[in-house]
Amino acid sequence: MIILDLLSQDSIHLDRVALTHGGEYAGPCPKCGGRDRFRVWPEEGGSGKWWCREENKGGDCIQYLRDMRGMSYQDACSFLGVDPGPMDMEKKPVNKPQWEPREVMTPIDEWVKKCSAFVEWCQKQLFDTYFDDNFSAKGSCILKWLKTERGLSEETIKAFHLGWNPQNAWRERKAWGLPDEFKPDGKVKKLWLPAGVVIPYYADKALQRARIRRQDPEQGPPYCIVSGSSTGPMILGNNRRFFVIVESELDALLLHQEIGDMAGVISLGNAQTRPDKLTTELLRGADLILIALDGDGPGAKEAWLWWPQHFHQSRRLPPVFGKDPCEMWKAGVSLRDWIEIGIEEESTQEPTPKQDPCPVTVPDAELISRDLKYLNGITEDLTGWTLWRRIDRDKEHRFALDPAGVIRWERWYAQTVILSE
Repeated sequence: MIILDLLSQDSIHLDRVALTHGGEYAGPCPKCGGRDRFRVWPEEGGSGKWWCREENKGGDCIQYLRDMRGMSYQDACSFLGVDPGPMDMEKKPVNKPQWEPREVMTPIDEWVKKCSAFVEWCQKQLFDTYFDDNFSAKGSCILKWLKTERGLSEETIKAFHLGWNPQNAWRERKAWGLPDEFKPDGKVKKLWLPAGVVIPYYADKALQRARIRRQDPEQGPPYCIVSGSSTGPMILGNNRRFFVIVESELDALLLHQEIGDMAGVISLGNAQTRPDKLTTELLRGADLILIALDGDGPGAKEAWLWWPQHFHQSRRLPPVFGKDPCEMWKAGVSLRDWIEIGIEEESTQEPTPKQDPCPVTVPDAELISRDLKYLNGITEDLTGWTLWRRIDRDKEHRFALDPAGVIRWERWYAQTVILSE
């Protein structure tokens, strides 16, 4: 079995893009979702090698199974029919390279000029109430969807230049100042501008990125970053004492709209993305970093494992009544109250020494007992997303736990499950 077989099993399709090292393939990463940053060389090392440029990691088939499917070393070897060697091999200490924030390049001038014109045009299409077939069937236009489903005010939509691209378009890369890229058949690729909601990001009034939430994501990733964009996080707000870390840019815009006077908001794009150098400098100087990554397994693990190891001020603030701020807003949760809980809770605790990771506070036994009454004794799968989905099915007790309650439970989950792995 070679690396391409594993990718095929995971429904990942790659295109051949070069002849180097016996053939180079590119496509979406099974983990981070990057559209073309995952590279594979099937002829390297016997069974092939892979590399994700977004996460800056790679390896062989064994490492693929460990990183992408969560297998242990022994299980991965067994799956591939490979001799694992001595049984204590996996337990040998591994000197992992120390994390260093990456340098993010700003877009070139020609790209900024062309993409700015595209963003401006898309904003006009949004306010001309272009309809997508799917939304038309629901009787709603895209502008209404942004307001009613994503919680964004018209003022926010205009201030951040959100737009609507009604159909797929392709442009010459050279016209945007970008170098040529080639298809497997040797033909020159064009720059792809998929149909969908356009989410631009400006820093110091200069366009840095255009991300598109695709109209029809049945094939490929739901989001696409326009080629040539900066890959740095979205940073919103002037408050540099407190920061809230989220995944989605639309969630970041909603939070900034609701709590921008209380804290700065940073969108990473996904749970595994690391802050770049600029973002790291801002976070190092913060008093408190609330890690509000999605309330699912990846979000909880990154919040409890990676962030406390690298930022002593980080504290987990799990979403409640939904997996992210948008779902919370739709469930009627006050985002201001939620953020206030995170800030006030930290202000009542003793300062954490910089050399120590964030301690996990085990909930009080009396509080656990009270909460369990409403959960009917359920104690498994207690990440925020699963917990609140279970409560949602129990309409009588749906609002029995307040935001502080779910925070207690995710701490318990981290103490007993995540940190013990």
